[in-house]
Amino acid sequence: MGGVVETRPKSDLDDPDDGAIARALGPHWRLKFTVLVAAALVATLLLIWLAKRGVSWYRSRKRAPQPQPQLPPPPPPPPPMCTVCLDDVEQGKECAVTLPCGHPYHRHCIARVVDNDPRCPVCRASVSPADIV
Repeated sequence: MGGVVETRPKSDLDDPDDGAIARALGPHWRLKFTVLVAAALVATLLLIWLAKRGVSWYRSRKRAPQPQPQLPPPPPPPPPMCTVCLDDVEQGKECAVTLPCGHPYHRHCIARVVDNDPRCPVCRASVSPADIV
């Protein structure tokens, strides 16, 4: 009674723990499932990169540089002021004088100051009476 026992090769489909995945993917399902998981991981990482950096990077490459709008010209500087009387000094008038240091004054204002102290009231540069005339 030495009967022959029939054995058949165990396939991936016979594992009772594998169930639905094995039936859906067929033989060699573990390899196919691993490739599927790896592809999903790569796709997820690509979507994260696009969400964080890729879309703005792509848009910035397509966009041409925009011309800068022209700014209005700056307003004219205020007229020079006599620091003695705090009134505007009108250049070109007989009463206006500019010292060698570049500070403008009314002639009568700076003459009164230089009589007491021969220096510019702003920068303390030496002033001679000839500079005022």
